[in-house]
Amino acid sequence: MTNGMKDTNSREPYWLRGSWLMITCWAAWIIIGLLPALFFFRFFYADGAYFFMYILEHHSVNFAAEGRAATYLLTQWPTVLALSAGCLDIRWLAWCFGAGYILPLALLHGLFIFILLRRGMHLQALVYIVMLWLMMGYSELFMITDLHTPTAIFMLAVVLVTTFVPEKIGSWLALTVIGALSFALYEFWAFYSCVLLMLLTWRIWPRWSGMSISSRVIGLGTMLIFAASVAINTWRLLHSSDNPNQASLLSMLSWTTYPVYLVLITSWFVGVCGHFWLEMKFKGRPLPRILLSGRSRLWILGIFFALLTVLCAIQHATMVRYSYPFRTLNLILPLIYCVWLVLVTREGSATPVLPGGRGLLVLLTMWLLVNETWMTAGWREYQAWAGDVSRVAGGSIYTAQPPSTSIAKAWIFPWTHSAHSFLSQAIRFRSVKGVGYDPSARWNPYGPGHEDRILFIANKYGIQVE
Repeated sequence: MTNGMKDTNSREPYWLRGSWLMITCWAAWIIIGLLPALFFFRFFYADGAYFFMYILEHHSVNFAAEGRAATYLLTQWPTVLALSAGCLDIRWLAWCFGAGYILPLALLHGLFIFILLRRGMHLQALVYIVMLWLMMGYSELFMITDLHTPTAIFMLAVVLVTTFVPEKIGSWLALTVIGALSFALYEFWAFYSCVLLMLLTWRIWPRWSGMSISSRVIGLGTMLIFAASVAINTWRLLHSSDNPNQASLLSMLSWTTYPVYLVLITSWFVGVCGHFWLEMKFKGRPLPRILLSGRSRLWILGIFFALLTVLCAIQHATMVRYSYPFRTLNLILPLIYCVWLVLVTREGSATPVLPGGRGLLVLLTMWLLVNETWMTAGWREYQAWAGDVSRVAGGSIYTAQPPSTSIAKAWIFPWTHSAHSFLSQAIRFRSVKGVGYDPSARWNPYGPGHEDRILFIANKYGIQVE
């Protein structure tokens, strides 16, 4: 049995014991995985190059989608702050931009793990790291899509709800801040806010009579915030069409939305009304034992979450023609973990790591680190190819550069390739010989026809265009 961060088996090296092994694996992910991604500018993949070029051009956060405004602000503020401080070195600005995406990813997940370990929940922490490694292995390359930071905030909210003390105002204030952010973190928060609303309701029911008036008021206010978040994000899912990328996400999720909310919101409403009806009916008398049973409450909650997960899985299996399955993976895995966490967690009890758990963690960590190294190597090869372009003498700075190698075909995003081509030269050499573009791109904000935008950025940041 373990207690907090302390492990009793002193015969093993400290870094191999339950909690320290998890911290070691998390640190290895940062050092071997995330820091090289930062150093070699892997965060420019996909939309990243466009976001960075926009900030360089406008000196402001790129609010590309209304439903993700808070995430853009949380991740892009370091670059805007550096520009406001007078920094014009494009390499340092690029590192500030990458740090805005990578550091929250590492710190939020690290905080989640630390909270679990401090409460002696070693098994929950190990399962979380396993889930995190699976998510990162298949989707970390898309860290720039603003999906990972909102997911990490959701998981932090889950552990706060699972372990917090409803009688303490500080616990509610932390959740209130997350609730306020959830209005514009990501469209997936239509699901996440609904889940947190159910968890909050479930947690405070047994303690409502013992809570102070101030805790009740703040608690109800926090729940109303999450309810409003559900409504607003659901509306965005069903009606917003800011851009083709978001439209594909909405198409992927719209089939799932109606049955999920029909079950979750209706069950929550019926449960709340039923609770107060039972309090009035049995006022002064004990409630039936089955209604007070922790096991029965957890089973009912588990059924709701399981239904949500099954619906999402069916949606993913039957609608794969809509792009970005990694988004569905990042929705389903946290929800599955949330179900499991609620079902196995008991207040005041520590949970040791099961036999074989540490071996599984080590194997998955090695797999993730090899995968990270492979992604960084592939990205560097793509960077070299994207920057290997020269303009026609006396002509436009643009040169057609269709993907001609397997690496180029695997890594290229046609609509941001011109931004990649420019940045890969500007950051490494402080000069640009030409800017490549993919002829298949239907929209290219820094491609042919936008030479003035490229030259403006080059002149402003001291990049020589040969």
